[in-house]
Amino acid sequence: PLSTSWTKETDSTGTASGSSCGQDQQEADRKMSLTSMGEYMKHPSTFVRSMCACRQPPGAQPATRMIAPSHLRPRQFEYHPTKPEELVIGTVNGEVIVLNHLTGSVLGQATAAGPPHSILGLCWLRLNDGLLISGSDSGNIQLYDVNLMKHNRTPTIYKYENFEHLTSLHIDCLDDKFLVSGYSNDVALYDLKVGKKIQTFKSLHSQHINVLKFANFSPSLFATSSFDKDVKMWDLREGANRPIFTCRSDQGNVMVCFSPDDRYLLSSAVDNEVRQYTAVDGRLTMKFDILSLGSEHNYTRSYYMNGSDYIISGSCEESVVRIYCARTGRFFRDFTIDRGSGPASLYVQSLRGDPFHPFHLSVLVAYNHPLAPSEMLEVNLLSRPDPMQVEPSYLAA
Repeated sequence: PLSTSWTKETDSTGTASGSSCGQDQQEADRKMSLTSMGEYMKHPSTFVRSMCACRQPPGAQPATRMIAPSHLRPRQFEYHPTKPEELVIGTVNGEVIVLNHLTGSVLGQATAAGPPHSILGLCWLRLNDGLLISGSDSGNIQLYDVNLMKHNRTPTIYKYENFEHLTSLHIDCLDDKFLVSGYSNDVALYDLKVGKKIQTFKSLHSQHINVLKFANFSPSLFATSSFDKDVKMWDLREGANRPIFTCRSDQGNVMVCFSPDDRYLLSSAVDNEVRQYTAVDGRLTMKFDILSLGSEHNYTRSYYMNGSDYIISGSCEESVVRIYCARTGRFFRDFTIDRGSGPASLYVQSLRGDPFHPFHLSVLVAYNHPLAPSEMLEVNLLSRPDPMQVEPSYLAA
């Protein structure tokens, strides 16, 4: 079982096992609504002006600034779901670092147990928003208390049973369970609060399951994406005996995610094959017109930006980020990342839309030189580059 402090916290926030599912869901919905994005969308004239502002001439570069310098060696990152200033990164050395990306300060950090391994899975809890889970490629899974991190105290609340060769993990919307996948055909389901593995679902795909995601508003529905070219939707109430539906790509799938409103699934397959499906029945609504390179190693990742309005997409053999309208599929704009060494020297390893600031996103940039570490950039599509801008120093708070 988890620590007493964890039990008290879950009791005080109304998410203990005795609470009704309806109350938990209402609390989840309430916290999901407390974003500046929602407030922003109440002012359509402001939104239209911002949209026009970011519609720059061809070749125009947006403003960028470093939010995680290369000495931190970032490998994965996630925005906090309710705190606009906080972001967590996982490093190639097994460190979990919480940043205030607005001020440039490190709020806290911890190192995963065991030898150094890359952190590939990160997920914040929603109802207990001072907690997060990390997973490394060695299979190590830990629950951290960020408040303990900030006070230089041991932040690990619990260490779960390993899942070998982990690549992805995700928590349900009620903070009750989480799923893990990796370089296997299986998916493991854990009880987050009890601290035990509940079940392993065998052979959900014929090749390894790179990324899985729970739905944003249902604790039972989840989607898996595999290099067997399939994306599948599952329901835990059915025991994951068979998928609700299966969507087929032409290439192996790198990842899948739900739109913030759970209406759509977005799949990203190798070499810029990005598709959008309805989450209710798996019907294809959009195949985005992105030029392929003809490379089987051009791993593509795509996410939503500005709620469910836009798609941002980048690939690991290109330094360009492309943006499309999620409603119509029309191309909106793109930009090339150039950190002074030429765009051919770097590529997009991952990216996320900022859930609090419209037309902002963050990009994890990696370099082709093996000794050059990755760095994270924040992109502001509403501004042009400022030659006088000073990068943050990222000192500990």
